[in-house]
Order: sequence, then C-alpha cells, then structure tokens
Amino acid sequence: MSISIFRSLTILALVGSFARGAVEGAKQSDAFVDTIGINTHVWIPEYVYADTNRVADALKDIGIRYVRDLPHDPNALNILSSRAGVKIDVIVQNFDRDGNNILDITSVNAVMNRVRAINSIQYLEGPNEPEQHEDPDWRDKLVAFQTATYDAAKADPLLLNKPFLAPSVGFPNLVPELANKVDRGNTHSYPYGFQPTNNLASGIARGAQLANGGGVIASETGYRNDTVHYNQYNSPVSEQASGRYLPRLFLDYFNAGVEKTFSYELMDSKPDPNFLNGFPHWGILHSDFTYKPAATAIKNLIDILEDPGAGFTPDALNFTLTTLSGDPSMIHHTLLQKRDGTFYLAIWQDGLSYDPVAAADLNPASQLVSLSLPQDFYGGIFQPNLSVDRVHTFGLTSQMNLNISDQVTIVQLASVPEPAAALTLLLGGMSLMVRRRRR
Repeated sequence: MSISIFRSLTILALVGSFARGAVEGAKQSDAFVDTIGINTHVWIPEYVYADTNRVADALKDIGIRYVRDLPHDPNALNILSSRAGVKIDVIVQNFDRDGNNILDITSVNAVMNRVRAINSIQYLEGPNEPEQHEDPDWRDKLVAFQTATYDAAKADPLLLNKPFLAPSVGFPNLVPELANKVDRGNTHSYPYGFQPTNNLASGIARGAQLANGGGVIASETGYRNDTVHYNQYNSPVSEQASGRYLPRLFLDYFNAGVEKTFSYELMDSKPDPNFLNGFPHWGILHSDFTYKPAATAIKNLIDILEDPGAGFTPDALNFTLTTLSGDPSMIHHTLLQKRDGTFYLAIWQDGLSYDPVAAADLNPASQLVSLSLPQDFYGGIFQPNLSVDRVHTFGLTSQMNLNISDQVTIVQLASVPEPAAALTLLLGGMSLMVRRRRR
C-alpha cells in the first residue's frame, strides 16, 4: 500500500532521483530529548531571571532537562532543580561582573563551596571563554585554576563522579596540559547566523582536543534575534528563522554525537524593544516570558519525542529515502524509537532560513522525498513548528511522498495501530461484515 502525504503531492517518476537506503539502527527517542539543554543567568539580579519561580515554570513547561549557569546563587539554581526537575551544568569559576578576576586562584575554596551547595549537578565545567578577558596571563592562570578546581572535585565524595568539562577555550591547542584535568571536551560552536551545521564539525574538532577520551559537550550555541545589529561572527536571525533552526540544530548535533547541546539562552535577558543592544536578544523566550517560535517548536519537539524510562536496545529499520526533487545532500534525517516499538523518523532540509547580511527571511523550496518501508505501518505526520498534534494520520502503508522544507517533519511509524485507531478499524470491519450479510 502507499500514500501521498498532503494533497499537493503527486506520484512522480523516479527519473533523475537519488535514493539512500539501508538497514539503520534507531536511537532511543528519549536519548535525543535528553541531549537538550539551555543557558540561564539566575545570578544576575537585574535580569528577568530574578523571577526564579517563573523561570523554573517555563523550563518545566518546555520540558528542558538541563541548565548551564554560574554557581554565584546556589539557592536560585536549587529552585530550578526542585521546581522544574532540571540538572545543572555549573561553570566552576570565580564571580566577577566584569569578568576580570574569574581565574583568581585565591577564590578556589569559595567557588568550590558554592558549587557544593548546588543540589542537582550533572556536570562541572571549567571557566567560560577565559581568553576573552584581555588578561595577558590568562593561559597560566587558567591552567592553575582548572588544575586546582579539578583536583578539589576529584577529592570530594560529593563531586568525584561528576564529569568535569574542559573550559570553553577558543584555542585549546594553547593549553594542551589541561587534557589531563578534564573528563569531557567542550565547545562553543555558534553557527554565526547560518544553518545549524555551520561550524559544527570544526566546533566538535576543537572540543575534542581537550576531551581526554570522553565525549564533547556544546555548552553554548544558538541564535540571537536583534536583526538590526549585523556581525559576521555572530550575525542575528529573525525569531521565525531561529524557530526553524533550533529543532534542526539539536537533531544535527545529536547526529554528530554531541553528548549535550546547550542553546544560548532561555530568556531575552532584559527588555530592549528598540534593539539598542544585541546581547539581550538571545532567548527563546521574550523578556516578558512569552514564547518565541523557537520555544514553541522545542516544546512540541520534546512533547512528541519524550519517552522516559529504563534504557532499551532500539531496533533497526530497513528504509529508503528517495529524493525526487532538489539536492539530496540537503536532506538530513534522524531515526528514533520509543519503548513501545514505534519509530519516529525526523526529516528536514539543511537550507538557509535567513539571510543575515540582507536581514531577510528566506523560504527555500520544499524538496519532494519518497519514503519506502519494508512493511506496512500505521502512523502519522508531525510538524513541531506548527503543532504538537499530528497534522496527518495514515493507515497501513509502506510508501509515502513527503514535502520536506527547512522545518522538521516527523514520520511516526507503528506496526500496530493506537487503541482508538484499532477500534475504528475494528468497527469499520464489523460494519462491512454486516453489510455483506444483508446482501
């Protein structure tokens, strides 16, 4: 059986098409959800993060499980963990609003005491972008500070088993000796206002230099929305574009093997309606806690794919994606599975959603992709940018055509129908039997 998804699609001859097919092992659906994290600034009292309860409620509503922040206000972080259930990646450094003394070796004991007061630590992390503070001695100070805090953590029964991330150093080759004082690599792999794959490979390679055999965490990445301040290194995109980019970013980073990906950041840090400053506009929420498109899309993505519970070994699926129009190299996908056996195949186009130089949204043409399956499946189509609910439901089918845009499309594939659908099918079959008997 076959089905064409959306009325605008038609069956096309496979002339000039490109097919990619193989047996592919799925990943746990919840394992993907568990890679999603976000940055906060609960330590800055004049920012909107000062309303800690409201911040926690927003995190819980979206479903994000990990937060990255400084240890300056352990009580605020403990409110986030108790109220929203989040775990903390705590940046182990001295607190200084100007960033001038973050590597003060005399502050190690005070910093570690604040860290110990935080209840739900997932990671410890070395100092944030230490070479950015115009200190000519930053390298030697960083080596001494990271060594002291790492050794203190490994001597503490409460912190011993918490992975200690490398500092987010732009040039890790300058501090090779730190490879023995970290458990994971760390990168700030911002896409510079372009599609999520931009700077991803180089960012992972940079983080791997200090990974010490462990994985790599992207402790900062993301998009800012002050579209009037162009910067070639961190150029802005529209709110609409970041809403399209961020679900793809989390999936692309997951595909690349990044252990955790922390978007920068949860909130626009303070009101700035006239875009006088670029910094306050990195959030997926506005400063008044209203949702930007990115927050809605991420919340829907998590709601669709979350599947908490004990670990399991996912199955493999033999399927073929055939590109019927456009560039096949632009089509990305992730195959996931939940514990009930249902597959979730996320597909998206790695296209530009925004031109940061011209400051204009882009709408790349959808590509027509044919999905062929080894057997008939029940299921539906999700589009997290539009809704948490299915935008289309189908009965038994083994082939479908899909319009793939720069927004994530998720194909749900179940070998048995959901109870409501099964009841409908059963009643339909009983009705057919009655009609046949009357004849």
